[in-house]
Amino acid sequence: MLNWEGHVDLDLHVTEPGGEEIYYNNKTSATGGTLDIDNKCSNFRYRRPENICWPAPAQGGAPKGRYKVEVVRYEDCASGVGAVPFTVYTWVDYNQLLPDATGTSTGGPDRDKKIWVREFTFP
Repeated sequence: MLNWEGHVDLDLHVTEPGGEEIYYNNKTSATGGTLDIDNKCSNFRYRRPENICWPAPAQGGAPKGRYKVEVVRYEDCASGVGAVPFTVYTWVDYNQLLPDATGTSTGGPDRDKKIWVREFTFP
């Protein structure tokens, strides 16, 4: 789950072990990983998380292997927006929460660049 405060459009990106990337332009992967909502400037809400999740194990579950999590600052929703802190929460196997991963999106020349957040192996 990606959560942030600030009037910007941040986007959650997760790359699966097979290399497919789930994000706003590829909301559902071949393995069933799905981005639930693309929170952008046109539907701005305070503290709006973006989530990417996979089906329950009985329905196939998430593929085993290494995952990469990144965040992109896609758009500023107002002028003069500076640095925006964010937090990514990662649950593995429905019952294991990894330590919070935090970062800051600075915008400006770094807009549209991927910010590495974490990598993890499942299971």
